[in-house]
Amino acid sequence: MRLVTRFVNDNGEVIEHFLGVVHVNDTSAQTLKNSIDDFFAINGSSISRLRGQGYDGASNMRGELNRLKQKILDENKHAYYVHCFAHQLQLVLYLAMIVNVVGASCKKKDAVLQKRHYDLVKRIESGEVATGKGKNQEISLARSMTHVLDTIFEDENAPNSRGIARGLIDNMNQFEFVFIAHLLVDVLAETNTLSMCLQQKTQNIVTAVWMIKTVKDELKKYRNDDDCWEELLGVVTAFRTKNDIFVPNMQDPKLGLGRAKLYKSVDGQPKTYYHFFRREIFFKVLDLIVK
Repeated sequence: MRLVTRFVNDNGEVIEHFLGVVHVNDTSAQTLKNSIDDFFAINGSSISRLRGQGYDGASNMRGELNRLKQKILDENKHAYYVHCFAHQLQLVLYLAMIVNVVGASCKKKDAVLQKRHYDLVKRIESGEVATGKGKNQEISLARSMTHVLDTIFEDENAPNSRGIARGLIDNMNQFEFVFIAHLLVDVLAETNTLSMCLQQKTQNIVTAVWMIKTVKDELKKYRNDDDCWEELLGVVTAFRTKNDIFVPNMQDPKLGLGRAKLYKSVDGQPKTYYHFFRREIFFKVLDLIVK
C-alpha cells in the first residue's frame, strides 16, 4: 500500500509528499486501516489530524458500510472523502482494460499507431483536416482503438482476450459511453487551467481558493444553462449519427437491467432517456464536482 500526504505549508503552498510503501497481508478494509494506524504511530502522527482521504473506486476503499473510508470517518469526522478523479475517468473510459488488451504486445501497440497514421493521412489527403504544428495529435484515436480491438477479436487465440475485446467494442459503441466521454471533455476543458495551476509548486493557497471558486461558478452556469445542455446533446447525437450507431429516442422509456425491465424513478414511474441522461448523468456529474 502506497501512502501519500498532501498539506498546506506556512507559505500557503499546497505540498504533496510520498511517505512510503507499507506491506499488507491482504486488502481488506480493516487490514488497511490497521496498517495506516501503525504507520502514523511510528512516524509520530495520527488519523485525528487528517482533513481528507482519497483512493480509487474499489469497494473495499470507498464503500459506505465498514469500508476504509467509513472506518476513518468513524474515528475522525473531519477526514472528508474525495474520490480520485483520475480513477473516475479511467473507469468511465475503460482505459485500464483497453491498455491491458492493446498493450499486451508490441504488435498490438504498433497496430494502434499504424492505424492512427493511416487514418490521419487519408483525412489530410481528402482535405477533411488541416496540417500544421500541434494539430490533429489526438485525431481518430477512438477509431483506431476500435479497429485494433476488432482485429484482436478476429485474430486473438486466447478466448479471454477475445471476450474482453468484444466487450470493449460493445461498450464503446453505446450512446451512453459517448455521452459521458463528451461531457468529460467539456468538464476537463473547463478545469484544465485550474488543474495546471494547482500542480505548480509555487501556488498560493489564497489564489488557489479563488480559482477553485471561479471554476465552480462556471460549471454551475454550464449545468443550469439549457443551451449548454442542448448543445452537448446535439453534438453527441450528431457524432453517433455520423458514425452510423444507434441513437435512442430521448422521449422513449429507458430500459433498465434485466429483460424488458424499465428504468424507473422513486415513485415507480418509467423514466425517459432524456431524463436519464440529463438528471442521472449530466446533473449528477456536475453536482458532484461543484458541491
